[in-house]
Amino acid sequence: MRKALVLTSSIFLLILTGCIGGGNQLIRVADKMDPEPNLGVITNDKDISDIMEIVDKIEWKEDTLDRPNRDDDIEFWIEKEGVDERLANYEVWIEEDQTVIFNSVEGKVGQIKNVDAEKLKQFLTE
Repeated sequence: MRKALVLTSSIFLLILTGCIGGGNQLIRVADKMDPEPNLGVITNDKDISDIMEIVDKIEWKEDTLDRPNRDDDIEFWIEKEGVDERLANYEVWIEEDQTVIFNSVEGKVGQIKNVDAEKLKQFLTE
């Protein structure tokens, strides 16, 4: 009886854990800097983690910072594999003196520090 209870509890925990964390995250990237826009996908967990680490460092503000008066250079969004809904959506403008990022889901904008801007650009354009 005890073995059955332990086995049932273990199976329940595995199912619950699978449902909560179910589906891998991926990042889709639209690189608009090329003459022909390029759509890419990032699935490597380490790369996704590194990108999110950069995004987490940004000091977000309500959309008061002027965004450049042109189309964005790169757009990227986060999805769960197999789900069409976007978990987050970002637009990026790369300028000579600054890199601006806009979170279109939350309506917030921020600037990315130089070193992080270069890293982010490498991740998103490779």
